[in-house]
Amino acid sequence: MQTMKCVVIGGGIGGLCAAIALRARGFEVALYEQAAEIHEVGAGLTLWANAIKALRRLDVADAVTAAGARQIKGAILDWRGQRLSKTDPEAIEAQFGAPTIAIHATTPNLGQGACQAIESAVVLARCLSEQPDVAAAFRAYETERQPRTAWITTTSWQIGSAGQISNPLLCALRNAVVRLTPASVMVANLAKAAGYSVVSRPPK
Repeated sequence: MQTMKCVVIGGGIGGLCAAIALRARGFEVALYEQAAEIHEVGAGLTLWANAIKALRRLDVADAVTAAGARQIKGAILDWRGQRLSKTDPEAIEAQFGAPTIAIHATTPNLGQGACQAIESAVVLARCLSEQPDVAAAFRAYETERQPRTAWITTTSWQIGSAGQISNPLLCALRNAVVRLTPASVMVANLAKAAGYSVVSRPPK
C-alpha cells in the first residue's frame, strides 16, 4: 500500500504537532514555514493539562515541559494589583493528571489557544489514519472538534468580556463575586477545558 503524503503549511505549534502526529501514524510529511528561522517573538504560551496529555500522545511532553516553566502559583488581580482569588497549581495537577506549563509569561483569557491546536493535531492525524477517504476523514475531524472548539471560543470570549467591564458598580460586583468564589469552585470550572483528554487510539 502506498504511503500517503501530507503537506503541512506553517511551523507554528499547530503545524509542528500535526507533522509529528502524522509521522507517528506512518504518513510521509513535508512541513513548510515561510520564516527563515524560528526564534522568540515576545509572545507566550500557557499549556494546561489537556495540552500536556495530548503532547504525551505525541511523545514530546517531556521535551516541552523541560523547555518551559512549571506554574507554581496563579491568581486573579484587580486593577490595583489586589488579589481577588488564587489557584493551587499542585491541586490542579493532581486533579487533571498533568502540570500547567508556561513557556513564557502571558495573560490569556482562558489560555487554551495553543492547547486546542495540539488537541486538533492529534485528532486530525487519527482521523486521517482511520479513514481511507480524505474528505470523509476531514468530516469526521470537524464533527469531533467543532463542539469543543466552539465551547472554548465562546467561554474565552465571555471571560474576556467580563474582564473588560468598565462600569465601576459592575466592576465592584464582579470583583466581589470572584473574591467570594471558593478556589475549589474555580478549579471545578476548569475541568471542562483543562481536564479534557483528547481521544487517540494507537496507530494501526
